[in-house]
Amino acid sequence: MPGYENYIHAGVVHHNSGKTYTACVWAAAAAMDRHPRGKTGKQLDVWFGTTTYELFAQQAWNHLQNLLFLPGESAHKLPSTYVRKIDWLKAGSMPKTLWLTGGNSIVVKTFDQGRGEWQAKTLHRAVIDEECPGPIWDEVRARMLACSDVEPRILVAATPIEGELWLHGLREQACEGASWVTHHRLSSLDNPAVNKAVVDEWAIEYKDRPELFALRVQGYPMALQGLVYNDAVFTPEHVCEPFRVDGGEWTKYRCIDHGYRNCACLWMAINQRQDTIVVYREYLGKERSLSQNAAAIRAHEGADVRYYRSWIDPATAQTDACTGRRVIELWRDAGVWVDKAPDNRVISGLERVKDMLVSKGGPNLDRPRLLVFNSCKEFLR
Repeated sequence: MPGYENYIHAGVVHHNSGKTYTACVWAAAAAMDRHPRGKTGKQLDVWFGTTTYELFAQQAWNHLQNLLFLPGESAHKLPSTYVRKIDWLKAGSMPKTLWLTGGNSIVVKTFDQGRGEWQAKTLHRAVIDEECPGPIWDEVRARMLACSDVEPRILVAATPIEGELWLHGLREQACEGASWVTHHRLSSLDNPAVNKAVVDEWAIEYKDRPELFALRVQGYPMALQGLVYNDAVFTPEHVCEPFRVDGGEWTKYRCIDHGYRNCACLWMAINQRQDTIVVYREYLGKERSLSQNAAAIRAHEGADVRYYRSWIDPATAQTDACTGRRVIELWRDAGVWVDKAPDNRVISGLERVKDMLVSKGGPNLDRPRLLVFNSCKEFLR
């Protein structure tokens, strides 16, 4: 492939390169079996994951044409030196599969197709261009785990926007130095089009939010769902002595965060007339199984099991690899009835909580709308 050796060296991609172009160089080198750290000598497919076919046609496809076709060659006059055939999704404009002369292929897969399109095949090489939903990442990993004859490799070229936990996990794996997944991030500080004045504005805007500066500006993957935000708007005024929330004017909710290592549950009561929300009970289970956490939650609440709604993390709609059933169903089997939470957007959720912390409620509008019993030690910590 013309000039690709000058771009990739020892499997490390230059830090100031564009994400999509990086993804295309890696995919082309892998499909041609000419990657310096990934030569196999075997026939294999390379899956190129992208948001939509339309976005692929607008961006990645132009890069791949420049990489795979020599001067004077065209995708519409095949075979060429490196490309034998193209299966078009839309004739002449949007490729679905590129068949290379050596027998390998580049298969375009889109995130909007859903998890089903990423199943039922052993996969050796994959590119994830932009942040994909967690269930799709799980499928890619599962396909790779089935490899036995070739060491699998994945390139992720993404700046995190949604705060997917799997993308944060790549950073931890990289720090440990043991992963067959490469994550290429693009820092805005390396972009020559960004001037110093803009960087100074960012520094002021994110002065009290270093984790968001790392996310939005430097491109580091952060697990927004798991971060603790030390906002000054939460004060001792929000902590109160326990009081009865059993009257008819109180509506109770139970909310569970099903974590792989830690499981958390909060019990909350809402008084619509007083415009007040109270966190009145908590549970934190560390390194326990689902059934152990379910039993502990039932023990914590005792006879207090009448809730208007009982919500759980939407990620539990995923299928458990061992049982083939959804995780939310396993919770129900364990005696904890839950529904999938309807809204899991992180940034908007943080802002809504901050609004409740600073606004007033109570009979005389003289106390914060959001209160926490001082018995909820883990929550306060």
